[in-house]
Amino acid sequence: LKQQVRALQAVGFSQVSVDVDEDAQTHDPMKNLGPPGSLEAMMLEKNRHLEHQLTRCKLELAEARSELEASRSQTADLEAALDEKSRLVEQLEDSVAALNSENLQRPGEEPGRMSRGSSGIPFGGNDDDGEHTMVAVVCQQRDRFRRKCLELEEAVSRGAHEVLSLRNELKAAQSDNVALIERMRFLQGYNRQAGDGRDPTSSSERSTRRRSTLSASSRRGRKTPSGRR
Repeated sequence: LKQQVRALQAVGFSQVSVDVDEDAQTHDPMKNLGPPGSLEAMMLEKNRHLEHQLTRCKLELAEARSELEASRSQTADLEAALDEKSRLVEQLEDSVAALNSENLQRPGEEPGRMSRGSSGIPFGGNDDDGEHTMVAVVCQQRDRFRRKCLELEEAVSRGAHEVLSLRNELKAAQSDNVALIERMRFLQGYNRQAGDGRDPTSSSERSTRRRSTLSASSRRGRKTPSGRR
């Protein structure tokens, strides 16, 4: 009975209890579990492997969440910068339009007089060439801002794509965790049933039936979509 209890503890909790009245000495968890090829030893090894996979999936999930938060923050910064550049482009376009309308309304303006746009920046000169030069400079600056806005829009699109990819990876990691937890619960429940000793069949038949059940559980876990690249 003690040997069966140790086997169940080793498989279910990866440890073996030690009686209080026993001598204080080192105990091997695999000592009373039978030979290396026995069912208890294989179940313990399978349980340890599943625990390792669960820990690794938890770490990957935490990393994916941190990357998702970083991508969201970067996307918000890019959107704010894009809005600021768009407002600046609109202000420049309004200034150019105001300058053109002012020149059309006052064609006989005295030479040397300074004209101001809606932004308050003095444009003006002694002739039309200076005004055209200033307008050309403003238009070039507007074109540069437009190109910058396009680049920012592309960066925002890439950020949104990365966020979508990270969300898919997060869902895949959650599905993997659910599958692993189901496997561990199945193994622990099967271990408890094996420890009851109420199965009238022989040990070889029980081993064969358990192996087939574990194989079916493994195939069902592999059918879970991972979604990883």
